[in-house]
Amino acid sequence: MRPVRGNSQARLRVHSQAIWAGNAPGVSLRYWLNRLRVKLGAKRILVVDIDSTLYPFIPMFVVAAREAVGVDISPEPRTFHQPFDELTREQIQASLEYCNGEDFMDQHHIPFEGAAEALRDLAEKFEVRYYTDRPDRAFALTRRWLRKHGFPNPNRLYTCNGDKRAAVVALRGRAWGILDDKPYTTVWAHYEARIPHIFTIRNSTNWNLDDLPFVHLSDTWNELELELLKRLG
Repeated sequence: MRPVRGNSQARLRVHSQAIWAGNAPGVSLRYWLNRLRVKLGAKRILVVDIDSTLYPFIPMFVVAAREAVGVDISPEPRTFHQPFDELTREQIQASLEYCNGEDFMDQHHIPFEGAAEALRDLAEKFEVRYYTDRPDRAFALTRRWLRKHGFPNPNRLYTCNGDKRAAVVALRGRAWGILDDKPYTTVWAHYEARIPHIFTIRNSTNWNLDDLPFVHLSDTWNELELELLKRLG
């Protein structure tokens, strides 16, 4: 019998890890295990973003940039990256740290009307999980904010340090829908994470998502909940 060479073993190990993670073509073991969990009675997962999904992030970031670094940025950017393009890397970091500080969060991070109530209703049908690009150091304050405003399941919070894709793709086969505001996230969720239902709250950076048939764009959380329940059947 021909021995397996070391580099072949390495390729096999990498490919096996990719299959498990769902990042390789063909069958994903994680995907089928997630499907099995649902068949055995586990709730399907509703993935929920925080910034600009549960509260209006852009107006708050405008205030934070002014107070933290003394820079006035556009209050109605036409793209997600425009506010950040108007600042240096150091100014962005300082503004984000200020925006996610306890005092600023308590004063300015006011949830969208109906957001907490809608998610409490939806938590009866789904396992609500929060996936945010915020850093790990913001975890405690973010969870505290979720609890303070009555959002369900605050312990199911995941801080993804700027990139939630790896965490969300692991939910293939069990994630029924995602609520997120960023255009690139919604497109990625559909084509790469294979999440069938995508919902977003309209703002100045995602107005053109109407062109994508797989994205359900709403002006309010009441509209979003009704649209989601309609898709649920």
